[in-house]
Formats: sequence, C-alpha cells, structure tokens
Amino acid sequence: MLLGAWWCGAHVVREPAGARVAFVGPSAGADEGADVEAVVALDPLGRGLPAPPAGGAVDFLTEARLAGDDFTPLLPVPGDTPALVESTVDEVLNGAAARAAAAGIGTGDRILSTLDWELPEGVLAGLLAPLSAGAHLVQVTAADPAKLADRRRTERTTVDLLR
Repeated sequence: MLLGAWWCGAHVVREPAGARVAFVGPSAGADEGADVEAVVALDPLGRGLPAPPAGGAVDFLTEARLAGDDFTPLLPVPGDTPALVESTVDEVLNGAAARAAAAGIGTGDRILSTLDWELPEGVLAGLLAPLSAGAHLVQVTAADPAKLADRRRTERTTVDLLR
C-alpha cells in the first residue's frame, strides 16, 4: 500500500485508529477539486473499515473495489513532493539510504526484520532502508530467539533488524 501510494505521488500522513495508514492523493488541479484523504484498514483479508472514517475521509479498500485497474501516474514524482508525514520524496530516499548504510545493509543482503512499521521511523528503518539498498526483506513478528534462529537459517538471512 505504501509503495503504491508513493508511486502515484500520494502523501502518507498518519496512522489513524483502526487503520495502518492514511494518505492524501497528489494535489488536484483547481478545477478538479480538493485532495481526498484515504484510510487503509489493517484487516489481513482486505476487508474495509468496520465503520466509515471520520472527517470526510474514505475507506480505501472499499472505494478501490469500485475502480478499474487502469491508472497512469505522472512519473517521475518530483523530489520536493510530500511523501511521508513531514518528509519529501528526496528526504525519504536520502533517509532510507542513510539508515541502510548505518545498518550495514548492502545490495543482495537478506534482511530478517521484526521492526514495526510505525510512521515515520519504522517505515524508514524497517521497509525503505532495505529496499533502498537493493536488499531482500523477510518481515516476521517478534518471536522467541529459537524461532528467529530457525527462520534465519531457513531464509538464509544475512542482516538482522530486530526490535
């Protein structure tokens, strides 16, 4: 969801109650109306929110079912476009690359991560840092050390990002 939002130039703005992320679409032209805030549910089966979001936002999963799969983004998204909370596209990319370097993540590494993807730090460290370095991500929930050791062995991970 995050990568799709950024691919179209949307701005991820917050984590509302009962949802993982809320985002605002790329700025509409003056004759096209105002931006719409969309909220994404946490439901693993892709069900929408149990109740409509507050403040005029839309439930993305419910609304997306009504739309066709035809989308043509305006690429590339300019670097000064708002992307993640208070950060622009360039700031997010630079921050992710810096975190990857600090964690010793390189191209082709396989990352075992238990980091939560809270906004914005968790997303930068746990998702975007590995992706920016060209690494592979094995995301797991926190587990006891014996299970992590087994996962490390079976997934052949090379770097840990543990909370």
